[in-house]
Amino acid sequence: MALLKQTPAEPVPTLVLDLLSTFYDENVSTAESLRLLQDCLAQLQRLNRLAPVAISARPGPPDSRPELLDALLGAAGQVWTLEPNVPKPPPRLF
Repeated sequence: MALLKQTPAEPVPTLVLDLLSTFYDENVSTAESLRLLQDCLAQLQRLNRLAPVAISARPGPPDSRPELLDALLGAAGQVWTLEPNVPKPPPRLF
């Protein structure tokens, strides 16, 4: 959060990798994690006024704080979802 607050809004793209990973800490309540994420999203929106912001994220462990990903998706202007790579079966000879 502090790093985002200190980042000046300039016409330079911003890339944030695996944003949600730090918000899944079990020692922090879900409500506090969501509050902190909302603060980070506000800072990212501030940076997005002058240049693109790209964020990568992945869902956390099963049954852990799905509202975090929901909040991030709700704030996003555009979402790209990667599909799992399922290899094709080899062709049958007969």
